[in-house]
Amino acid sequence: MDREPPAWAQALGRIAAFGVRTAVGVVEYRQPVDADEYGQVEEGSCRFWYAAPRSWRVEDQAGVRHVQDSEWTYLRRPGGGMLRLHRPTMGFADFGGHPATLLGNDDDRVERFTRGDDFSVPQGPPVPVEVADRPCWEFRLAASPENTSKPHLLRVAVDDATGAVLRMQVPELGAHVTAVEFHPDVELEPALFTWDGPVDEDHEDELAALRQSEEWLAEQQLPVPRWWPDGVGYTADHGDPQTGAFSVHLEVPGYPSLARWPVASSEPAWWRERTAGRHRHEWSDDAWRWSLAVDEPLAAEQLARVVESIPRTPSIAHE
Repeated sequence: MDREPPAWAQALGRIAAFGVRTAVGVVEYRQPVDADEYGQVEEGSCRFWYAAPRSWRVEDQAGVRHVQDSEWTYLRRPGGGMLRLHRPTMGFADFGGHPATLLGNDDDRVERFTRGDDFSVPQGPPVPVEVADRPCWEFRLAASPENTSKPHLLRVAVDDATGAVLRMQVPELGAHVTAVEFHPDVELEPALFTWDGPVDEDHEDELAALRQSEEWLAEQQLPVPRWWPDGVGYTADHGDPQTGAFSVHLEVPGYPSLARWPVASSEPAWWRERTAGRHRHEWSDDAWRWSLAVDEPLAAEQLARVVESIPRTPSIAHE
């Protein structure tokens, strides 16, 4: 490439404006699975077909892994068979090598590089690289200085012609997601994004409960801490509309988790399993038992301030 390297702000604009009509390609990936020890590695490759805005077909060595059209998502279950999910409720297949990890979607295409606690701090100008036989600019991004859990730089290669992210890698960890083939704006048959094979029906009740939980969580103004030593946001994780129990991930360094359940109930099994190995601060009020799972215990005065900042709410039985 002969032109001047773009600034990171310009590249962000290109990523946000990614507007290819269709794309076909192959993605290879390798990433640690165990976030604490990096003792296991998930790796492989997949071929994908994409049509704007959110239609996908993804295949790997075992066959079709994910099909998504305007209404339905079909995912291959670990034991085989295809699970059908209603698209507005469930998003794309969540595995490390999914091409959406690179190409993103309308909701996260830029946000993933602008969240303050994630990889959002550019380190110097980009360098020219070639990915999938296409000229790209590779930027080096650091996490915020407060996020000590991510000490290495994320290297992001942006296609000069389309603004597509074609590679993300952390060489120090041997982790990467790379498009080894990428062909934008090709003609694709609509039938690629439909599934007419058999569908497993044995999880309909479980999926209905999951949809009910997601809808309930979306409607709630959850009582979470309004104060944290470093400021606080949250992502809802689990909700029970019958009892009012819920859990959230607090968007602060270390990503602690907070849960509540009715004071007369036993600790939910899902919470016990999810927090195994973490320190837990626990307390109760008139309606709820609370549990805060952290990597490092909070000082007594910090915990008291966190607890005091949580809005008081009655039990479901009183609402």
